[in-house]
Amino acid sequence: MVGRLVLKRLLYQGIRKEHIVFLTTNPIDNCWLDGCPIYTCSNHILDKGVVIVATKERFHEEIINNLSLNGCDIPIIICNSELCSDLENNHMRLYPVPDNGEIIDVLLMTSDNYKGSGAFLCAVELCEQMNQSGIKMMIILPEYGEGEDILIERKLPYAYIPSKNWCVDKNNNYTYNLFDNRYARQTIKEVIISHKVKIIHNNTSYTYVGAEAAIEAGITYVWHLRENISYQGQRFIDEKYTAKLMNGAGRIICVSQFESKAYEFLDCERISVVYDGIEENSFMPANNDRFSGSEVRIVNVGGINELKGQEDIIRAAAILKNSGMTFSVKLVGRGDELYINGLKLLVAENHMEKEVSFIGFSDNVKRIYDSSDIAIISSRADSFGRFTVEAMCSGCLMIGANAGATPEIIRNEINGYLYNVGDYHQLARVIINAYKNKKKVRELIDEGIRTGKQYTVTSNMKNIKEIYDVLSGKGEGCEV
Repeated sequence: MVGRLVLKRLLYQGIRKEHIVFLTTNPIDNCWLDGCPIYTCSNHILDKGVVIVATKERFHEEIINNLSLNGCDIPIIICNSELCSDLENNHMRLYPVPDNGEIIDVLLMTSDNYKGSGAFLCAVELCEQMNQSGIKMMIILPEYGEGEDILIERKLPYAYIPSKNWCVDKNNNYTYNLFDNRYARQTIKEVIISHKVKIIHNNTSYTYVGAEAAIEAGITYVWHLRENISYQGQRFIDEKYTAKLMNGAGRIICVSQFESKAYEFLDCERISVVYDGIEENSFMPANNDRFSGSEVRIVNVGGINELKGQEDIIRAAAILKNSGMTFSVKLVGRGDELYINGLKLLVAENHMEKEVSFIGFSDNVKRIYDSSDIAIISSRADSFGRFTVEAMCSGCLMIGANAGATPEIIRNEINGYLYNVGDYHQLARVIINAYKNKKKVRELIDEGIRTGKQYTVTSNMKNIKEIYDVLSGKGEGCEV
């Protein structure tokens, strides 16, 4: 998104569009953005001109490393955070929060703006479902990002109100004053009043400013918990204040039983467990040819980092190679570059460059599921497992680490297999046994598809709507 604004400035300065291309670190072909072609970083593209890195600062290292690996030796200009902020603020001046006074029932506060984020995708689907059911919901974005593309595509109402979250690295003593969000709080309060908002819905543990605005405006708020920030290497700046604010919510929605125990300070009486869901018709089995070939096709989708545990998969793959099995492994997603480089080194040490591929972020994971036999969820602490349900509904055999909320979805030898976290020897045995017992695998896949169909955006929306109805004092089945 920042890249789009830089493009506008380049065009304004007279640079012709045919002299501009977008580069991405992800494999992509035959795509265009705002009239400019999109290419994957490669030598034949990087032999002349200038590279402008126009992204949020957290992506700079990944991009620079990728350019270096692809032999880039032309000038690189990095847009600093001040320029990015300037472009973002300019965009928000052009597209301000609507002031037409139209009634909005619920403001949905997101903590990110990234279309690869499971929490963000769940927010998008919830907003779409609620608006279709007659409840007017608007998404409030805290930062600039690529998630806006989905909102535009689906014609969902949204606005930018920049804010910071209340979490920092748990190993870092740095803190900032929570009053830094006073402008965001005041702006949200004005939106609540002018649009007669009834409920504020905080979409994750990270965002809090909407709750403060709700208190000042005298309306109720709900808190949707989708993660344990400690597992993600974060801590709350002020845990006592966090406990007070979260427990002041009309309802605390947790995406699993595992998540309901994420924070000891939560008031159990306020908790409702509502599992996330996926769109019913988006992930259906495209074929029935799982395990029909000589090659076992394995996939893992999601963030790549130590918490997600992909090292289990690589080490299990090394055992498969030594056993003589023909297989392929696709790791789909972005992540921690140091961790990814460590995985690539492990791949090289075991001579698996032909078997293991790092795909990067994909907009079409359904196509990848359809060409896979096994989906492995190696995460140590998934609070729900959106990708688990997607792969399950798509007809993959599910193998998951026995941790987090994964065993709430995958039941060992009923709709998939579980292995002990870190036990890659066991993981390899499970894969080998699955290949040898295809009749049993077919039964597990069929049961997995039936299980996955229970986790739909429709049922998710229905359960949340009932919570809205209770909080608004109208009872089950009434409009907010």
